[in-house]
Amino acid sequence: MSQSLITRLHATRKKLTQTRRPAKMKQFGSVVKEINRTLTEMIFFENIVNTTLVFLAFYLLLSIIDFPPLLALVPALAYLGFIPT
Repeated sequence: MSQSLITRLHATRKKLTQTRRPAKMKQFGSVVKEINRTLTEMIFFENIVNTTLVFLAFYLLLSIIDFPPLLALVPALAYLGFIPT
């Protein structure tokens, strides 16, 4: 390698290391809040999907045994209300 190429590489490396600044605590805090909000949304979505599956299972069962199928809302809402967080 030529000396000028090595010099340019060292200069570029030095410039890159000088421009890096550590993240401020406010930025870190906002990132943590965003992660928390995203996880909460994911948990809420999973609970809604599980509640829908409970509703559909009870709806099918009640339809087969000739009960009013809308009674499936009772166990579905009970499941949604008692989900451990």
